[in-house]
Amino acid sequence: ASRRGAEAAVQPQFLGKGDTNTNHDPAAPGPITWVGMNVTGRLGLDWADLVARSVPGKVATFVRDITEDYHRHCTITYRADHPIYTSHDSVAAAVMLDPTVVLSATDAQPRVHRVDGRSSVWGVTPARGPVHRFVTDVDFRSIRDRIAATLDADISRSG
Repeated sequence: ASRRGAEAAVQPQFLGKGDTNTNHDPAAPGPITWVGMNVTGRLGLDWADLVARSVPGKVATFVRDITEDYHRHCTITYRADHPIYTSHDSVAAAVMLDPTVVLSATDAQPRVHRVDGRSSVWGVTPARGPVHRFVTDVDFRSIRDRIAATLDADISRSG
């Protein structure tokens, strides 16, 4: 079985569409730190927690409103036993803001694979040429805490 096939067996609905960022810029220059959906998708956030936080919080209310339909998709896709949502961009942003949340990563040469008009990037080792950093694990507890603090923030709108 191919590496893509092995990942798709675990996360079939996501890898089937390819990586959105790679679809739009498959030849991104390096060095790049990649935090793929195989990592970010492992942080399932409780929908009930977001709903509870949205009662007093403006930020949480905004996130709840824009995530309403997405949480249903996530709950089904990840076969969760309770309603969840994922926060792929928040996990990637946390890595950018605080690199110490990275627990493991590997340097590899990026290779873009196109299948049916969809692109995905894979790290190939041993690297021959420029390398990118491919994150393989992060401190999900720390990231979850950062997300919770952001949801609880009372950010005033300038106007």
